[in-house]
Amino acid sequence: MGVKLAGIPSRAVSPEDLQGRVVAIDAPNLLYAFYATPMLRGQADREAALRAATRGLAARIQDLARAGARSVVVFDGPPHPLKRELLEARDAARSVPAIGPRDYAAPRAAARALGAPTLDAPHDAEAQAAWMARHGHADLVATTDWDALAMGAPTLLRNLSAHPSRTEGRSWSLVRSQQALAHLDADEATLRCAVVLMGCDFFDGYPGLGPQRALKLARAAQGDLDRALRLLPEDGRHERARAAHRLLAEPPHRDCGALRWGELDGDALARALAGQTAARQTKLEG
Repeated sequence: MGVKLAGIPSRAVSPEDLQGRVVAIDAPNLLYAFYATPMLRGQADREAALRAATRGLAARIQDLARAGARSVVVFDGPPHPLKRELLEARDAARSVPAIGPRDYAAPRAAARALGAPTLDAPHDAEAQAAWMARHGHADLVATTDWDALAMGAPTLLRNLSAHPSRTEGRSWSLVRSQQALAHLDADEATLRCAVVLMGCDFFDGYPGLGPQRALKLARAAQGDLDRALRLLPEDGRHERARAAHRLLAEPPHRDCGALRWGELDGDALARALAGQTAARQTKLEG
């Protein structure tokens, strides 16, 4: 879910935006888009929907490759302690069951079969991807989670679940951090401060502070969270707000080292798309 922002300027992706670029894919974000649709429509049970999600991820890795881009596929690790209780509340409100690390074996195998390196984040995939983009390991972060913008990702590739040839409605779009910040009349520090006040993946925010009021308060505090918090009643939330702010300023990550891309393994891809990961195949044969 993450940050609730609206009206952020974007533009349609052009071939030049992708040629020669490295795209860090927030895999859980993309997988859920492919998984939830057939579930909500009553077209598939959970296992079939998970296979559809694996096919969707594989298709987009191939679409990006055809556009001249290389994919790095990032998966969630265990939830950060600050996020765990928020996830429990969100999961209880979902119409479709969540997906998690136990569901990543087939998508991970499919990505590797297509030659894409995969990474397991210490916690959130979008945090790892944002850190990678900030430090030159990737050019674009493919996610619809606005938390990545607050974590300093310079460029977001949104709506990757849409078909790449779609030109109207929901289609691949590019969000540049500089244009987004100008639209919000904010710098990085002000956005980070506002995001904590309105609520993000690590903190549920303060009552009555939606995006507009949070941004106004953050601007008045010149992006200084402590200064902003002095303008709010102390109701026991301030320390958690500060902890969330630290996580946005320095996203939880692990060093990804030198990324290496491999060659297509058609047989491994076929097994992954059928949901037959190595561990499962061994169990079936045993």
